[in-house]
Amino acid sequence: MNRTSPKRLALPIILCLALLAFAPAANAGEKWFPQFHRNPDRHMQRIHRKLSRYKPHTYLHLVMLDKTQEDGTVATLSDKSFTFTNADSNALETRQYKDIAKVYKAKAYIGQGTAPRRHIHLF
Repeated sequence: MNRTSPKRLALPIILCLALLAFAPAANAGEKWFPQFHRNPDRHMQRIHRKLSRYKPHTYLHLVMLDKTQEDGTVATLSDKSFTFTNADSNALETRQYKDIAKVYKAKAYIGQGTAPRRHIHLF
């Protein structure tokens, strides 16, 4: 009969106890590790800073947190929201910074055939 040594049995037991000891610390989340918690105010400041870089009435493309997208211009900025003129409906809307995921500068092409043409190069 092949007997296992006590040293070989002790190693898996020590590893299991170590994992059980650190499991509550991994689930602690923001209580023990606040640096890993996302700060919504920081996100709002980032979007506000990004929008303030553009001149008023610059044509922008906004991506919302719910994955919808809108084009239009920003009229005024305030602390927690901004007014946005929607390009589709031409209506003035108030948007919250916390609802915006990304901001891009867009190109406005009005009418059919105004977009830049792509030339096909054969050689």
